[in-house]
Amino acid sequence: AKSKATKQISKLLAERRARAVESNRAEFLRPPPAPNDSADAMVEDVASCARTDARKQDRDIQMKYDIAKNEDGPLRKTMDHSVGHSTSNASHTGKHPALRERFENIESHLAVKHVPAPPYSLLDRIKLVEDRIIQLEKEYPPWAALHFCQPNRGWPPPP
Repeated sequence: AKSKATKQISKLLAERRARAVESNRAEFLRPPPAPNDSADAMVEDVASCARTDARKQDRDIQMKYDIAKNEDGPLRKTMDHSVGHSTSNASHTGKHPALRERFENIESHLAVKHVPAPPYSLLDRIKLVEDRIIQLEKEYPPWAALHFCQPNRGWPPPP
């Protein structure tokens, strides 16, 4: 019983191997030339090699690719946001589409840069704008004193 099963398995493997070899020859090798003269007939008996007799492949047809533009950033979809936090922020921007535009204008005016993308959360965006204002106040105190309303400021004196 074992020898019969072994023979059947060997036969099946040999058939599959022969089918794979034939498929590879059909896909990758040029077809043999038509037997017009005796020199071609002698060449037919010689085994062929895919390295020397390779069939020309049109790679433009074989491979098609598309460039994906990932504007949200690679981790945006996989990051787990808290349910209450994200729905409240989405409702703010969803109910008031002008709010998003106004906020984008403020961010562009203050040169706030988000890398790779702005956060979904409105509160996070407000925090980034506040950080940018504080940075401007620290780096340019005379300019900030002139342009920002800063209560309880000692120096420079308010305008």
